[in-house]
Amino acid sequence: MSLDHWAKKPLVCIGISALFFACAPLPNAMAEPQAGQPPRPLTGSAPDDSLPLFEAPQQTIDLTFDEKPPPSLRRDTLVVLPAVSSDTAISEGEILEFDDKLAEKAAVEDFEIPPETADFALPADFDEVHDFAEDLVESVAQALVRSLPTPTDFRRDIRVGLSFNTAKLTLKCQTKCRLHTDKKYQGHGSGTISVQVHGGALRITSSQGKTWQAKSLAWINDDASRENYVEINKKKYRGTVELRPQGGKILVVNQLPVELYLQGVVPGEIGRLDSSMFAALESQAVAARTYAYRHFGSRQSLGFDVFDDTRDQVYQGLSGEAALPNQAVRSTAGVVMLHNQQLINAYYHSTCGGHTADLQTWGQNSLSYLQAVPDVDEHGKAWCQASSYSNWSFTYTWEQLSRIVKTHLSKGHPDTLINFNRISNVVILDFLPGARVGNVLYVTDKGNFRVSGDKNRWILRSPPNGAKTLPSAWFLIAQNPQGVTIQGKGFGHGIGMCQMGVRAKAKQGWDYAKILLSYYPAVQLVQWQK
Repeated sequence: MSLDHWAKKPLVCIGISALFFACAPLPNAMAEPQAGQPPRPLTGSAPDDSLPLFEAPQQTIDLTFDEKPPPSLRRDTLVVLPAVSSDTAISEGEILEFDDKLAEKAAVEDFEIPPETADFALPADFDEVHDFAEDLVESVAQALVRSLPTPTDFRRDIRVGLSFNTAKLTLKCQTKCRLHTDKKYQGHGSGTISVQVHGGALRITSSQGKTWQAKSLAWINDDASRENYVEINKKKYRGTVELRPQGGKILVVNQLPVELYLQGVVPGEIGRLDSSMFAALESQAVAARTYAYRHFGSRQSLGFDVFDDTRDQVYQGLSGEAALPNQAVRSTAGVVMLHNQQLINAYYHSTCGGHTADLQTWGQNSLSYLQAVPDVDEHGKAWCQASSYSNWSFTYTWEQLSRIVKTHLSKGHPDTLINFNRISNVVILDFLPGARVGNVLYVTDKGNFRVSGDKNRWILRSPPNGAKTLPSAWFLIAQNPQGVTIQGKGFGHGIGMCQMGVRAKAKQGWDYAKILLSYYPAVQLVQWQK
């Protein structure tokens, strides 16, 4: 498909009610995830209004300010952060996936299954797939859909919470930005300032050593071109950057148009792919755009719409952009996925292992467009087989397993309070659609307990010390007197689009509409116009 395919032809909206085949679970990033702790949430209290604040001086910092802003800059586009109450905190219940997809490859070792369990294999029906639908598109009802105006609620910039997690930052405006402190215009210009939390407020210092204090700061960049940007601790961002103290740290919010936001998301989520996988970049752009709009206002109490990490979508700002992903964003500009005239929950993950998962994995009701579907090619091979997580296994001694589960039980399943010493048996009681585990029974010396669905990933962590979560909830367990072997498929929650599968389908010539409909049945592709 040519890069300007959708620019030259009317957008085709495909409604689908067909059976789809192919894929398995990985996290929602094409790069292999990094081991480590989940991103730390932004928590804390609002600034103390009783603290004495200095009046911000006019024209004092070395930003080569003019006396008055030019006419093009004399408009107030600043969106003020809402107050955050002292008891506001980000609940871990909001976090759908902790996997950090921005780091180097996770070193997950493929353990040999011991001789005692050599006959262990995944049941045949796990991999059994119906005949591949060669004429998939022909089985789908196709209809031309007019372009629609962007709904009023979405005609604004997106606000992204940046996870710097620090009490001190250095900011630089490359060309000219408007500076506001405490909602007051201070001037416009370029230069560098440092900001740190001091006594519940922000202490702002210019490179010439001039200092003042404020409750909030905003650098408004009216020119979102590559040449003009705001740099924070050497990371570059388009648009406006707002800062305020929160819980002893600096809360940083980046406000910018959705299409520019997506340019910093697509390569961070699916990778910097070459032109042979351009349709994969387009698929990621449409899924990420749909997700972004769907989550407008979802974190309003925190002062922004989405996080910049795997709690929502990995956003790397201007520093993470690349030419081909940017082109994919432009070629799909405004295209979103709808179901019953509503934006869908466009979940995606890294590797499905040959079959996607159902929302029941999270203990939620199934949705018609987020069904568990096979994701294999015409030979019955998983589209995501190139991933190192297409198949995986871990082996534990009973002592290791007992220690890991005991340590992480309170985090993954806080309702279970049992002070055991040793686990003697682990039994999978049932399976959910998409072959993910349902309820798992843990037998201990102090009693038994059950853990459901995806929560088992946070308890049955990697040996020997539980440093990483289990790659996915698609697994079986084999036991012997020495310990346990867990053999599974995929990486991530497995719901929705399989990013490694997307890459393979794109290389086989699938266009982005066909790719998306194979993961999100019964949706419509609609183009929102400005």
